[in-house]
Amino acid sequence: MHCCTEYTTDPTAAQAAIAQALLASPDVDLVIGHHAHVVQPFEQVNGEWVAHGLGNHIAEQDLLATHDSVIARFTFTCGPDGHYAVTTTEAIPTHIEHQGQGLVVLPTGPGDSACQRVADVVARRGAAAAGLTITEP
Repeated sequence: MHCCTEYTTDPTAAQAAIAQALLASPDVDLVIGHHAHVVQPFEQVNGEWVAHGLGNHIAEQDLLATHDSVIARFTFTCGPDGHYAVTTTEAIPTHIEHQGQGLVVLPTGPGDSACQRVADVVARRGAAAAGLTITEP
């Protein structure tokens, strides 16, 4: 979903409403958002997942928050009824760094301030209690 206000780490009311409307459809099982250029929370809505914003993966922006990003990994499993559902939700914190004349996206780990910033944001709407795992290298 490409939506809403840039550089805000919380989803807007419109963003949340759009995600809820999409997930109300039996044809949608997961919503992944982008456009904010910063990491935004993951959350469950009626048992289905929303990753509101993954941040930047390749960018040339000046704000520190735009250098943080997250790789979202969702595992879908087919149930006995033949329908698929997300059974594992992971967030892998990353950070963009300059190397030579380009940019690289690097995983972050415990003790790294970027890792902590990303973990704090993705979990702020109850994602950890709903089963989100922060995966660190």
